[in-house]
Amino acid sequence: MLGSPPQSMLLQETVGELVRHTDQLTDVISVINRNEKSLSKYGKQVFSQSDEDGITLEIVQRLFDRKGVVVEIGVGDGIENNSLVLLALGWRAVWVGNEDLGFEVRDFAKSISYTKSWVTKDNIFATVKQDCRDIDSDFSMVDILMVDLDGNDFYVTEALLDGGMKPSVLVLEYNSYLPPPIDWKMEYNPENIWVPPSLNYGASLQAYVNLLSRRGYFLVACNAQTGNNAFFVKNELAGKFGDVSREIGDLYVGRAQNVYNTPHNKKKLSRDFIESVLRSGLKQQ
Repeated sequence: MLGSPPQSMLLQETVGELVRHTDQLTDVISVINRNEKSLSKYGKQVFSQSDEDGITLEIVQRLFDRKGVVVEIGVGDGIENNSLVLLALGWRAVWVGNEDLGFEVRDFAKSISYTKSWVTKDNIFATVKQDCRDIDSDFSMVDILMVDLDGNDFYVTEALLDGGMKPSVLVLEYNSYLPPPIDWKMEYNPENIWVPPSLNYGASLQAYVNLLSRRGYFLVACNAQTGNNAFFVKNELAGKFGDVSREIGDLYVGRAQNVYNTPHNKKKLSRDFIESVLRSGLKQQ
């Protein structure tokens, strides 16, 4: 009978899923419609956690007529990340992370150099420099830098750029809870481990825009499905992105409320996060 407990629960769960997927679709359509002058409309999932791959492919199609070199910091187990789609196209990759990979990387030594290491702003430069040599490349030849560490991303990115890396493209995880013009980054902690659902991780989109604009980069997109990753391109390549707004408010995607049931979208406010935001505000007075 329909009124029996198991069937009632199943019906309730089914309705809940339908509502969630409807809300998800509404969120994505809203972002894409609002961001008509953003590359977010090209979003597509291949190997990425959500729709980052499609934006990456659009940027690569506009900028590169050759196979390049990508560096990704924080690759998980290698089964799902942002640079796999480029490896599928014949690119070479430097991977750094703190997990065992889900496949035998030695079988792909010509295309992937992986270092299992705890990443800090002090060790990342030397690690990446050596890994570049392992795939017959050079630190100065890196075309795309991707960073996803759920923590000290801002400081690691800054260290690589200060060390001389000059990628044409950066793909960076940002803390989408804090909208522009809030300029915030978590206080550096070399032993940081993000514990969901804490919001005390990473840096705001505005913090990255401020950091990278001083180094000659501009924002071209934030991924529409989850608002977790921001895409930046060198200023001298602006001619390839005449359809993209230069206003951060046009490109910003906030924290997804209804998209995907992942730890990133179940974050909660906490004392350490609020106090960090307040200290950041004091520094800007």
